[in-house]
Amino acid sequence: MAQVAPMPAELTALYTARFDLAVGPVELLEPPVFEDVNGGRAAFGELADMTYFATDRAEGVFFLDMFDRLGLGPGFVFWVERGLMAADEVVPCGETLAAFLAAVQDGHHPWHAPTLGERALERFRAAAANPPPGVDLRPGIAPVAFVQARRAGGLVVSFALGEILKVTDGVYFAASRREIVPFNQMRAVAGGGVVIVGHDPELGTLGVTQGDWQDLPADRLLACSDPEHPETGRLLGRFADVLTFWIEEARRA
Repeated sequence: MAQVAPMPAELTALYTARFDLAVGPVELLEPPVFEDVNGGRAAFGELADMTYFATDRAEGVFFLDMFDRLGLGPGFVFWVERGLMAADEVVPCGETLAAFLAAVQDGHHPWHAPTLGERALERFRAAAANPPPGVDLRPGIAPVAFVQARRAGGLVVSFALGEILKVTDGVYFAASRREIVPFNQMRAVAGGGVVIVGHDPELGTLGVTQGDWQDLPADRLLACSDPEHPETGRLLGRFADVLTFWIEEARRA
């Protein structure tokens, strides 16, 4: 099994003791299933490097991020719904396998919580609700604008970018002269893989990935000198998180 996917000592010990271990609704994958699931990880896109070890006896699976791809530490436990295998769709469940199983044994269900993407949007909404001086947030747009644009063959944006635009249809940071333009000024490049959303005098053109482009998750902000070739740009982070950081940075100034 360890040849198929990296396993921490805790997981190896569980399989050595009894592979049919179940704690509440968390059921460990039997060895043949473990090998089958992890042997096909290449098809899991953004989550292809994870070690899948259990199910919730429903539509969700638990995995270990052994290489810290998601940034919460190596060996962190996450949950994700089988049909939504994307980095922003996962729910953090525990710093270690032992901590996760102990919480479940105590009756907690840590996967019944917001995903990483939802948490980022909530942080942005909280920051945008009380912008500091020098940060001009335009009124958000109605969701019908996205429907109309799609019907007219216009710009199609990701769910998260749409949620940000519903909060504010453009942002201007006076101190840096950085601007996120309104929806009607945004445009797609790179075959629709990136949406140009603004400009920063120092960073250059700002674009947001729309998923499955250059092996990057959706809603990652790029800064590039040539908007027609965003693949040459610099990755800044999740768009909602970067916007939140810029707002809070202006608040501290």
